[in-house]
Amino acid sequence: MNVLNSGVIETLVLMLILLLIKGFFSGSEIALVSSDKIKMRHKARMGHKGAQIVLDLFKTPDILLGTTLVGTNIATVALTTLGTLLMVKYFGDDGDLYALLIYSPIFLIFGEIVPKSIYQQNANTIAPAIVRVLRLFSLLFYPIIFIFSRIARTVAKIVGAGNPDSSLFISREQMRSIVEMAEMGSNLDDFDRNRIKRAINFADTIVGQVMTPVPDMVALDQNTSLGNAVRLSQSMHFHDIPVYQNNISNIVGILSLEPWEVLELDLEQKTLLQVIKPALYVTENQYLEELFHLFDQQNCNTAIVVDEFGSTTGIIDKQDLYEEVVGDLESSPEESSRRRYNQKMLFQELGQDCYMIDAKLPIAEVNDILGININASEFYSLGGFMLSHLHHLPKTGESINECGYNFIIHSMTARAIKTIKVERLVN
Repeated sequence: MNVLNSGVIETLVLMLILLLIKGFFSGSEIALVSSDKIKMRHKARMGHKGAQIVLDLFKTPDILLGTTLVGTNIATVALTTLGTLLMVKYFGDDGDLYALLIYSPIFLIFGEIVPKSIYQQNANTIAPAIVRVLRLFSLLFYPIIFIFSRIARTVAKIVGAGNPDSSLFISREQMRSIVEMAEMGSNLDDFDRNRIKRAINFADTIVGQVMTPVPDMVALDQNTSLGNAVRLSQSMHFHDIPVYQNNISNIVGILSLEPWEVLELDLEQKTLLQVIKPALYVTENQYLEELFHLFDQQNCNTAIVVDEFGSTTGIIDKQDLYEEVVGDLESSPEESSRRRYNQKMLFQELGQDCYMIDAKLPIAEVNDILGININASEFYSLGGFMLSHLHHLPKTGESINECGYNFIIHSMTARAIKTIKVERLVN
């Protein structure tokens, strides 16, 4: 049809149809990309054919994207040609300029922005509904798509873009983003959500964030009699107890005895130094993932944490690693390998958005409890966070504001912060 000899109405109707086609291909791409793959997989198992086709298309992403791009570009070229010819017919040489000024915003808004917004917001419903039509167009466009996809793959190999199959894997950062987005509409309770977060963050967590610090350690002087040492271990249900020389900063070994070993020992004749085992030493900056492998290699359950000068700064064991993933392990004293904290970390809800928190509580747990994001790169505990901001040993009542909360020093010892009261700030 020669548009110059046709009526304006017929041309505008044809342009409207092309604009809808352009919107269809633009929206289809965003709908398929935004669709929930887990929901699609569930629908497919329930026999939904459309959902299964969506999953099949994701196995060939180059064909999927090629189809939407070819369809969008064909519609765009046809729209631009018709629009320009129409403007030239009525405005002569200035028609090109009028076409650019009038049609560009119309095509952008109604051919890209509006359909993409609608399709994205209803992706899980629209994707299975339109995927059959999209697959039909993929068959029609296949010769063109095949040529361009081969060119794209060849260029990607030349520039070192990697194997396209690598897109099947996601990074830890992407996984964190998925969990954060899922929180808004998820049925997961706080326990499950935190457990998932802990598992994702495990490889990036360092020993200093999890260890039991020196003030909370239970340790034995090397001159303690073996009988007293064993009785202390049994009464406190500690499987491993560090042994020090002169002071707790100088750990020389670990007392680790199984019940049958205690029965075989002559507690009166042997000394503590004769039965202790060599300690595994690690630094505060080692990653938990690395430490987990070290425990297996050394066939031990406990490690002593030391600083750059070789002095003891804390202790960590396998149970600490397990709890970093699954949270506190509910077990009886007999079943627990040991717990070095003199008392369970204090966390008490005083009222709405008001808490009393032990200064030793790891900052990662404070973030989870309060739903905030304090950067813990320079400190590990809530007390360390307070000292980092105050730059001196504070007094009771001193406070700072951070992340929408007021952190108030509630109680102190002569050398350390004990508890901190946390209240949400009122706007």
